[in-house]
Amino acid sequence: MCDLFGDGPFTPIDRYVEEMVRLATLLKKRTRVLIFATTTPVREENPHNSNINIAAYNAALVPHLQKMGVQINDLYTPLSADIPRYIRADDLIHLTEEGIALCAARVEAAIRAAAAGLCDTEVAPKTVKGASGNGAPV
Repeated sequence: MCDLFGDGPFTPIDRYVEEMVRLATLLKKRTRVLIFATTTPVREENPHNSNINIAAYNAALVPHLQKMGVQINDLYTPLSADIPRYIRADDLIHLTEEGIALCAARVEAAIRAAAAGLCDTEVAPKTVKGASGNGAPV
């Protein structure tokens, strides 16, 4: 989706969909559950990436993956609701601490839901001791 030289994205949208479907097909042969996280937005002033393109690429790919039974974890929509809050101003593309927390929570929820569907027991959060000695759920 990146357009470094002003001549359009590196990968045309149809090729992106084709390659991602190919990759999903290969991965589905190796796992019972496959989760795809949509591409996250950027700040509007980003000179090389466009949210219009990102949304279009996500929208083009997701229906194909859904037909294949791939679970979709939409990270684009919640982040795009408040880009200044979730995307860093200093580099225009990476997540702020709040953006990281939001995405981490959504990824964790998607993995837990998928895991719950694979077993009869509840998947409870674990606590990991960090350097500070405080337990953090993972």
